[in-house]
Amino acid sequence: MRQLLILFLLCISNVLVAQATSIAGKITDSETGEELIGANVSLYKGGVLSTGASTDFTGNYSIKVDPGTYDVEVSYIGYAPIRITSVIIQAGRANKLDVQLGPGAGVKQWKRVRKTIDYVQINYQPLSIEAEDELSREELFNEAECND
Repeated sequence: MRQLLILFLLCISNVLVAQATSIAGKITDSETGEELIGANVSLYKGGVLSTGASTDFTGNYSIKVDPGTYDVEVSYIGYAPIRITSVIIQAGRANKLDVQLGPGAGVKQWKRVRKTIDYVQINYQPLSIEAEDELSREELFNEAECND
């Protein structure tokens, strides 16, 4: 009975330690220090995507994860993605990793361009046919072509 109780407590302690293990931090702009809302944080283990999260309105993220060694990739539209390799997540801790993203390579700076377009007004006049006699279909088309 005593051995069963010890085994049960060991199992519960492993579950509690695994639940308390996480990685968290803040993603900011490297030039302005501004928090990046909705930045993507992805964890890769052995080259395979394991889990991920997006930052909140203050640029913070938190991911519950099993202990181990991960590659962490942070990306955001308009910024160069960063991949940090061999990040060790220690068991039973809230591991902290803050990342600053810089401008993306090859990202074009957009300029506002104002272009003037000349509008051409076209006046359409209805084709009027005066006929006292009934015209055939062919005569009607011939009359229309002559007025062009």
